[in-house]
Amino acid sequence: MMLGKIGFKLILITDLILILGLFYCGVYFSPFEFKGVVAINLLYFSIFYSLVFVIGLDGFGLYEKGRLHVKTRVLKGVLYSGLLALILTVFFAYFVFYTGFGRWTLAYSFLFSTAGVLFFRFVIAKIISYKPVLFSAINDSQALGHLLSILKEHRRENRYLRYCPIPDDIHGVKETFDFLEKNSVAELIVRGKSGDKDESQIDYYIQGLKSNISVLNEVEFYSKYLNRIPVGEVEEGLIISEYFSSKTKWVDGVSRVFDLVAIAIFIVPLVVLFMSIYLIIKVCEPGLPAVIVQDRMGRYQKPFKVYKFRTMIPSKNSGTSFTSKEDSRVTWIGKIIRPLHLDEIPQFYNIVKNDMSIVGCRPEMNTFANEMCEKIPAYNLRYLVKPGLTGYAQINMGYAMNTVEDTKEKLSFDFYYILNKSIWMDLKIIFNTIFRLTKGAR
Repeated sequence: MMLGKIGFKLILITDLILILGLFYCGVYFSPFEFKGVVAINLLYFSIFYSLVFVIGLDGFGLYEKGRLHVKTRVLKGVLYSGLLALILTVFFAYFVFYTGFGRWTLAYSFLFSTAGVLFFRFVIAKIISYKPVLFSAINDSQALGHLLSILKEHRRENRYLRYCPIPDDIHGVKETFDFLEKNSVAELIVRGKSGDKDESQIDYYIQGLKSNISVLNEVEFYSKYLNRIPVGEVEEGLIISEYFSSKTKWVDGVSRVFDLVAIAIFIVPLVVLFMSIYLIIKVCEPGLPAVIVQDRMGRYQKPFKVYKFRTMIPSKNSGTSFTSKEDSRVTWIGKIIRPLHLDEIPQFYNIVKNDMSIVGCRPEMNTFANEMCEKIPAYNLRYLVKPGLTGYAQINMGYAMNTVEDTKEKLSFDFYYILNKSIWMDLKIIFNTIFRLTKGAR
């Protein structure tokens, strides 16, 4: 049995119902005291817990192709999601309903729900077959060559995609589709830079409908299977028209509300962390500023001042050059807080000022941004959205990359984020960021 997009949605819904029921039963039938939480409040807590749990699973990529059968990924994703859901539910219970659970009841319900999800996941992995999608292409292009190099280098993509080249002696629509049907090819890529169908290739689209073979242009294929947009193969007008669609204003508005509500909820731990790090830097390195200000490129290419904890010894190049892993300028406190990105806590002030958002495209130095605008087509389009503390490109590629090729790769993820921006996607990115931080990734 194969699993498509609808199948993954069914698994998500099943996870949601399963987690809600297991957590509710785990608390209600717990052999330990749960401080008399009334049934209706317990239902609210269970709904909240299950929603956070499922968002976490989605954020850790457990509803994506190629990850259903990766046992270590499933185990880590379920445990991290369950633990985070538990922490936020306790926070929700104490500060919204002013009630609480017994610690053993919480541990019991956490183990009950996570064990149930893990069992369900491993059963699903046994039932569902794993067969890569075969695809072919006509009209070779730079994007296709890049796609094949990705499949060669990246193991995860290579697990669910396989390339089936069309022989040179096959010509015409009929011969092409006869070959595709004979080899059970599911997708055909045709060259194209926009969502509009090329008139010269319309016969391929029509025959694809007759043969039940999907015909996609390069941008559509990249977006569907690799969750990115090929730089250089997409027209600027496509990104602009897609971004400034009817959903843009309300998504921006909800995102702004989400940023402010999140800061309000976590204001106490944020202030405690800020003051603790600030005092440590001031005491250990007296006479030097604890917080520094740097110039960054903001939304619509408007420069702004970004705030960070100082984690490097001051030099002429501070704020204008990239930092390497073994950079001798990094202070001892910097070596501790930089891998966890605690040096970026002052940027929550930038979020309050509306210079930044929690999720967006990472803000670049002005000099670097101007240089990339000259070297990379459509690079300036990444500034359609506000810069963010974290972003889709960062959870896929990391942070400090300053070559043109690496920047192009990151830009392909930025473009995908811009065209698919939503609150759900932002939540997935936040959870995936938490997962990366627990591994000390920068």
